[in-house]
Amino acid sequence: MGVRFCFVDESGDTSTLKSATDTSQPVLVIAGVFIDASHIAGITQDFLALKRRYFPGITGATSHAMDDMRVEIKGSYLRREVRWGNRNRRRHAFGYIDGLFNLLDHHHACLVARIWIKAVGVPFNGVPVYTATIQEICRHFQHYLDHNNDNGMVIADSRDYGNNVVVSHSIFTQQHGHGGASYPRLSEAPVFGHSDNHAVLQITDALCSAVLFPMASFVCCTGHVNNLHVHPGDQRTKDRYKDRLLHSCYRYKNGPQWQGGITVSDPIGFKKALDFYY
Repeated sequence: MGVRFCFVDESGDTSTLKSATDTSQPVLVIAGVFIDASHIAGITQDFLALKRRYFPGITGATSHAMDDMRVEIKGSYLRREVRWGNRNRRRHAFGYIDGLFNLLDHHHACLVARIWIKAVGVPFNGVPVYTATIQEICRHFQHYLDHNNDNGMVIADSRDYGNNVVVSHSIFTQQHGHGGASYPRLSEAPVFGHSDNHAVLQITDALCSAVLFPMASFVCCTGHVNNLHVHPGDQRTKDRYKDRLLHSCYRYKNGPQWQGGITVSDPIGFKKALDFYY
């Protein structure tokens, strides 16, 4: 029996979208990437090589080669390059994102994600949303672990102490309450790390911010929200990555229903995950 990890990160925030022209982000994406522990060293080295190839000016400036891990290429930067960059800058950003998907394929990693579209003028309560999403990701991770006959750990990108404790405690209570363990293959409650120390957290951030967020804002918010976070150029991202995203998802049958993959809660246009692929 081996060990597998689920790395969790998000894009967007938990602020309320007060109006259709409010500058708040209209989307919250929370994703988990599943990977066998035996691939962590390999994907880390390959990820560092990818960063050095595409961003030699900033990674090569560090005093020690391993310090390149701490030079994070944020997904929000890649998203801006695709939206507003010229042709060469778009090509450069897409090349780097292509490389991230190649890493997932090569190291047999997969992902699940929950996307929340904010209703205009309706308070958005981030604590229960984030907590429920982590529970959902853990449920899919439990199935993945069962399927592979392994145990696992969840490592989420650290936010702040108060939010971290609430989220981790929600899993702790489901593990140790009177009803028995809801996720028997999880070795511990979720722990929190900093993305500068974990290659897969950086990969998860990039996928959330540079792929899932722009796809969601384009598909679900176009025609409903008019701010800088909804951009027609995001169709390029959707068209380029819809097939690769579907291929990278962890999906499974629970009776007649498909579970896992990408799920969407959209009270504005009532879009579903299938709309991302057409």
